[in-house]
Amino acid sequence: MATTVIYAVEMEELERWVGARDERMLREARELLREGSEEEEWEPEELKLLDRLLVRVVNEGKLYEGLDPSERYYLTQLLIDLFDEFVDSEAVTDEAPHKTLVSALDALKSREPALEPLARFFSQGRTLGGDEILWRRNEDLDDVLPFFGYLRRAEMADLLPALEHGLQRAGSTAKAVRSLPAAVRLAVETERDLLSFTG
Repeated sequence: MATTVIYAVEMEELERWVGARDERMLREARELLREGSEEEEWEPEELKLLDRLLVRVVNEGKLYEGLDPSERYYLTQLLIDLFDEFVDSEAVTDEAPHKTLVSALDALKSREPALEPLARFFSQGRTLGGDEILWRRNEDLDDVLPFFGYLRRAEMADLLPALEHGLQRAGSTAKAVRSLPAAVRLAVETERDLLSFTG
């Protein structure tokens, strides 16, 4: 069963890889990919693709543009590996079943339309450097896992009142998102962004 956790992060720590043209960073990322964890050992063909995508990100500054669906999937996995290893993060919500979170976010969005970006990106993911979603609801969720979404601190500035108001009217349907106002408040106060990780 897929679950989602939300973290306070600085997205710049992940975005610094894009167009860095830094051989040391390339070397570190290649070592990370080759070491991998036991449950995530890449096949030789996958490693070739990941390496090509890594070079494209670091040396050419390109992300999702021009990639086919399979390449987009592997780029997301590469970015998740970089996030796990090189980005400082602090969990600001408990782990929640993704299906429950999606339902709760949909309910909030229906009461407070201003929460649409939060609901969309935290439930469906978001491409780094863009606004495209990573999981379309007509797709099998397992085909895109894991993935991440995020909101930048500037995007959260006006969300807090709508979030608190929506939760007051949401009743018991919103248990999975009760900790979101505190997470948004913490992120804004500490000048960080929020990243949702679904896996």
